[in-house]
Amino acid sequence: MPRISEVFYSVQGEIDIGVPSIFVRFSGCNLIASGKGCEWCDSLYAQDGADMLLSEVVRKISSYNCKNVVITGGESLLQREGLFNLVGELMEKEYKLSIETNGTLFDSRLSVFNSINCSPKKQAINLDVLKRLNWLPQTRFKFVFDGSSYGPIGDRWWETVIDCVSLKVNKERVWIMPEGVDPEGQLKDSIRVIDYCKEKGFNFTPRLHILLWGSQRGK
Repeated sequence: MPRISEVFYSVQGEIDIGVPSIFVRFSGCNLIASGKGCEWCDSLYAQDGADMLLSEVVRKISSYNCKNVVITGGESLLQREGLFNLVGELMEKEYKLSIETNGTLFDSRLSVFNSINCSPKKQAINLDVLKRLNWLPQTRFKFVFDGSSYGPIGDRWWETVIDCVSLKVNKERVWIMPEGVDPEGQLKDSIRVIDYCKEKGFNFTPRLHILLWGSQRGK
């Protein structure tokens, strides 16, 4: 029985911008639990949730007129049994499945997802996991350009990670997004991040949901 924070219907706010999708947010984050949580996290409430019957989750998903499902968190791979039981049910119903992960946990069954959006965090890099995720062609890597990244010697740590000999991530699979949990913060830094992406050959992604709704839950 998975522990779920929320199920809601919206549009993709990052990478696959504007695609109508049903979001299933699993409870629990291993980074927060280990004292390595992100200062700019906009979904701290994902630590809380309620146990839901698998049939209840599927029924909630089926109530929306949409065949795209995004599994998010927290970190859903903390609940592997509940996660992959749900995935099996949704695959039988021919849903298109995406998952968001912080790149610290791996399961070979991730290969069934149509897309994997991996957002590694500086304080919790696991090169072995990232290497295995990089082997899956549907994996895209997403990094946050935060306040420490600006200036001529800004901390752009992800450049070292993706150029690591054991990874060598193709730039076409890398997205950079500005930090910001409110519309003002997003807009303030977007142009500078776009200029950086143009210089390095990375993809830019805004956080559309933040631009439209701020940190409002369920959007």
